[in-house]
Amino acid sequence: MAMISGVNIPDNKRINIALRYVYGIGPAIAEKIISQT
Repeated sequence: MAMISGVNIPDNKRINIALRYVYGIGPAIAEKIISQT
C-alpha cells in the first residue's frame, strides 16, 4: 500500500478512485494528475 501525504492509498482500487482518498483531491484533480503522467 502506497502512502501519500500520510494517507494510505489502497492497492485494490483504480488509481483515479484511490487518489481521492487524499484530502483535497476530487474527481477532476485526480483525472488531471493521471493525464499528466
